[in-house]
Amino acid sequence: MDELKACPFCGSEGEIKQSYFLKNGWFAVGCTKDDCIANNAEQDEQGGFSAEYKTNQEAIDAWNNRPAEAALTTESERCKENYKYARALDIEHCRILNKSIRGPK
Repeated sequence: MDELKACPFCGSEGEIKQSYFLKNGWFAVGCTKDDCIANNAEQDEQGGFSAEYKTNQEAIDAWNNRPAEAALTTESERCKENYKYARALDIEHCRILNKSIRGPK
């Protein structure tokens, strides 16, 4: 079983919750911090949670799925590579400029 990521809203721990309303129950993950928007500790009148999954693993996968986080990481890596490339071009430009200022040896 995968480890739960921290809450995307407040950084607190997540916890797996189970509804026993149906025969096999349903699983959900919510934040442990009481005043967090992701704390779905209260079951509705039917005994369910706002986002329910058939298996424990499905609930964990849904909680851990952070497409925006992945996109930011990818964009950050792209920016780092672009910076390295621009820096290398800048250094090469300085070498060429220095050669042209000094003239031929």
